[in-house]
Amino acid sequence: MQGVLTSSLCMCSGCDAYALAIVVWELVTLLRPFSDTPEQVLSGAVGWGAQRPPLAPLDEAVAEQHGEVASAVRDAVVNGWAQDRHARWALPGMYAALELALGDGAAE
Repeated sequence: MQGVLTSSLCMCSGCDAYALAIVVWELVTLLRPFSDTPEQVLSGAVGWGAQRPPLAPLDEAVAEQHGEVASAVRDAVVNGWAQDRHARWALPGMYAALELALGDGAAE
């Protein structure tokens, strides 16, 4: 979808990274992001208003896990939804960071 414009927003690979970061946030926190935001205003709130799910629930879940794996997951989420799409991690970088963090633990 690179270069496609939808509602005046550029859809690019950074959107995929944002989506993955949201899914990881959901899996780690077991919460539904933006549950208090009406669907009619959600794209504007996220796209133009720069809203992101709160970091507090993610930080609490990460604190329970301790260690480098939890920290790497938090970094992937925060960098995956960076407001500046040029600063946002690309999917290969997110995959690499998560794979490195999970290491042998992913096979267990």
